Amino acid sequence: RKKKSVDYRKQVENPILHGSFIVYSRDFIEKEEYAFNPNTFFYYETEILDYEAELKGYKRIYTPKIKVLHHQNVATNQVYTNLVEKTLFSNKCNFESTSYFLKLMKENEGV
Repeated sequence: RKKKSVDYRKQVENPILHGSFIVYSRDFIEKEEYAFNPNTFFYYETEILDYEAELKGYKRIYTPKIKVLHHQNVATNQVYTNLVEKTLFSNKCNFESTSYFLKLMKENEGV
């Protein structure tokens, strides 16, 4: 999908999902087994959610009416005070999630 220039002051239908705050419709909750794919942790959750939503024809909406304050890395920084351990953890999660996403896309080629 081609990236679009987005005016974040306006509501947008079907943007590429990314973020720390997502609201699900009742319909989605009733139809789906999970909110985020359980094969990932910390990385690519929203990218995979967006990919799966696109495949299934779900409408996604960005609205500027909801404001969220997101504190980046707060939970990870509380668990990992050692920079090397934090980096190893982050890289491991990133690698595993990236590998899973690539596998998922290969499985759905031509769909």
